[in-house]
Amino acid sequence: MTRARAIAHGEQYFDSGQLHSDLAHPVVYRRESQTNAPAPVLWHYLRQAIEPRPAAMGFANQNQDIAGTGVKGGPVLLATRIKGAVLTSGHGDVIRWQDCAWRPGLTPFVLIDAGERLYGRGSADNRVPHLINIAALESVLAVGGRLGVNVNFVL
Repeated sequence: MTRARAIAHGEQYFDSGQLHSDLAHPVVYRRESQTNAPAPVLWHYLRQAIEPRPAAMGFANQNQDIAGTGVKGGPVLLATRIKGAVLTSGHGDVIRWQDCAWRPGLTPFVLIDAGERLYGRGSADNRVPHLINIAALESVLAVGGRLGVNVNFVL
């Protein structure tokens, strides 16, 4: 019964337009993987667009800046909820946004609803997957379910 309720909750998340609403916030973060864009932009994405939601579900967030440690990369958000073992991972940067390559009326860092499609840089590659993973966990907890496993986010 709880599984069906969690699935219904997740469907409602999409059907109500909440995914669309939630996606508009992460799309605005201008972090490209091919440039030396400042790590603070990725920190802002992780801390403002992602971290509050796992924290609201009881995850312990452990932000780590691996810059200067000899490991190539930027900041990392680790969010853990101890219970079996599930790992969800992803990245917060996008490829070069190439403003001139976008159709008229579209812009990379604003979520635009064009009928059956949503346009916004990074929305398919990795912003929606971040939100879907988080929303699925939120759905289970919102209907009184329990996760029953350890869950770790590495973004």
